[in-house]
Amino acid sequence: MKRLVLLRHAKSDWDDRTLPDHDRPLALRGRLAAPLMGAWLVEMDLAPDHIALSSSVRTRETWARLRPLLPTPPEPAIEPSLYEATPETVLDVIRALPETARTALLIGHNPGLETLASLLSARSIAMPTAAACVFELSDRWVDASPEAVRLAAFEAPKTLV
Repeated sequence: MKRLVLLRHAKSDWDDRTLPDHDRPLALRGRLAAPLMGAWLVEMDLAPDHIALSSSVRTRETWARLRPLLPTPPEPAIEPSLYEATPETVLDVIRALPETARTALLIGHNPGLETLASLLSARSIAMPTAAACVFELSDRWVDASPEAVRLAAFEAPKTLV
């Protein structure tokens, strides 16, 4: 069984309007939410053995804040294509995951993650910042599709506090 965790980055800071979108850091709320989600991943036995994340500052900071809670965090693969990715691009990244990975964590952005989660689960899923959708598939990453995955869990920081 393979498990895929789609995690939207934590809440970003909009105080400095001169920063390009790619360079926005986390807001205080995001800095608090990311570790909550890291603890949830561990509690749910979803500690990843493979990480792929967007190149944006807020996704890298989300990872940096949840990483210390994981028992043996792997080095992340920075995937520039996950920044402003369409659902199809996110699915391409999933299908290219190493087959040795059993639990993969992708940290990215809306609307791509939310739309893909809705397509994979065949229902409307809203993904607020730092929310996670967990999918299970019994075959290879390359075969990931709506027919091959099952929504196993959904969590958002708001329900953890």
